[in-house]
Amino acid sequence: YYLLALVLVGMSACENGPKFKVQGEVADGENKTIYLEASGLEGVILLDSAELGSKGSFTLTGARPEIPEFYRLRMDGKVINFVVDSTETVTVKAEAAKFDTGYTIDGTESNQKIKELVLLQAELQQKVKQLSQSKLPAGIAQAQLATLINEYKSKVKKDYIYEAPNKPHAYFALFQTLN
Repeated sequence: YYLLALVLVGMSACENGPKFKVQGEVADGENKTIYLEASGLEGVILLDSAELGSKGSFTLTGARPEIPEFYRLRMDGKVINFVVDSTETVTVKAEAAKFDTGYTIDGTESNQKIKELVLLQAELQQKVKQLSQSKLPAGIAQAQLATLINEYKSKVKKDYIYEAPNKPHAYFALFQTLN
């Protein structure tokens, strides 16, 4: 019995290490499932999930990282990217219809900058889509596409990467892709 008790105590101690919490509300998200995922170079790993109740509130947890790490909330194929560093609680408020763009997030300055980067990329994506649907000759469309991408890259380099190269949002900016 002593050996069994020691094993159970040891197992529960491993599960109760330092944790971070992501909490919030998703308006009009009743009965939907929200997922907390770790997002790294090796891929995306599911950490936790919750079904949203009548008020759309949720609380998700994960093991607090020793260094800043990237995570995301996913619902209905839309994602909210964020970083967890020294913050133990991140609060997110969103609307189900605009989950990936119309949200507020607190916790760190980097989370605000990541949201800005996501919105810049969404704007670029929309311009590229409009360009691809235009009836411009291929050479002109390619030149305009190159201009759009170069303007985006210049802005991101200047305002996010070079401004604070040691911050998590600068690292996040380096791995943005189009399409």
